[in-house]
Amino acid sequence: HLLHENNLSCLTASKYINMIYVRDLFFMTPYGAIVANMGVHLRKPEAKFAKSKLIALGIPILDSVENDATFEGADALW
Repeated sequence: HLLHENNLSCLTASKYINMIYVRDLFFMTPYGAIVANMGVHLRKPEAKFAKSKLIALGIPILDSVENDATFEGADALW
């Protein structure tokens, strides 16, 4: 009921295996987001999903790490 009232939905774990770790999916700056490219192949769809949601929220995408390069948002914290 609470989810419906607030126009929220749940993601299934089978599609987004570690979505609980959203800090990995992008890195925020004062100017927008840098979207990650996960090192674990099973997590790559999570970053694409996060990018689509950031765009929908009107958050600028400064860059996206792509191809063979990997980057996870939590990497920037260290």
